This record gives sequence, structure tokens and C-alpha cells, in this order.
Amino acid sequence: MAELQLGPAFSGSALGRRAIRSGCRARALHSASRPCPVDLAQLLARNGITAIVPVIAPYAHSRQAVRERHHAAAIPFLEIHVAAPVAVCSARDVKELYAKQARGEISGLTGVDAPYEVPDDPDLWLETHRLSVEESVTKVHALLLSRNLI
Repeated sequence: MAELQLGPAFSGSALGRRAIRSGCRARALHSASRPCPVDLAQLLARNGITAIVPVIAPYAHSRQAVRERHHAAAIPFLEIHVAAPVAVCSARDVKELYAKQARGEISGLTGVDAPYEVPDDPDLWLETHRLSVEESVTKVHALLLSRNLI
């Protein structure tokens, strides 16, 4: 299998590393000092760099708006739905958000006590509780190849 890598301009910069680690729950949460990862992905894509951005977008209308922005800018967009049961997400949760929510310390956790609209037709559906990391990466890689994005 070919190795899947992000371009050096993205993965090698501090801003790129922060974008990879962070999710963009809502554009309003980001300011000029902390750009939204979707904006960074569009900037990179306009410059020929494929960007993979983890975004928590619980509403179908917000995902559709991002898809339309990409289409209007002639930038490819793929929606990859990463699915796992809440119990699996909780077991994987290094930030302990699920435990904090269960104790009543936080609320608004997407998919638990805040809504999440499951995509109707994502470009790829990864059931990560049934797939290994390697299998998931292989599926993403195959999708990118099939769309001539890498």
C-alpha cells in the first residue's frame, strides 16, 4: 500500500498541526488568530495541496454549505463519515469528555446530549469499531485515488 501523507506545508507547520488536531464545530468559534480548519483546507487546496480536515459538523445544512463553498471555488470536497457507537467513542476518549458529560460536568456533547444528523450519502462511511486503523486508511486512500486527488 502506498503511504498516505499530507504535504509538508500543511503537516510541518504549527498552524497545520493545530488544524489537524482541532475540529471546527462552528465557524463562529474561530477568529483571525485561530482560523477554521475548513478555511485552511480551502487555502491549501487552491495551492495544490490535498488537505484532510477532521470536522465535527452535526447538522446536514452546515455540511452542505461547506460542500457548496468548495464547489463554488472549484475545489474537490469529500465527506467521510467516521462512525462508532457512543460506548466505543467513550472508551477512546483521551480528553474524557464522555465521562465529564456522564457526571454532569459538561453538556452539549455531539451525539450524546446534543443532536447529530447522520449524513444521508457521504462519499465514504467508515465504521471504525469494525475496521482497523490500517483498513480505514486504506479505504480513505482508495477514495482519494479514485477521485484523482492523489
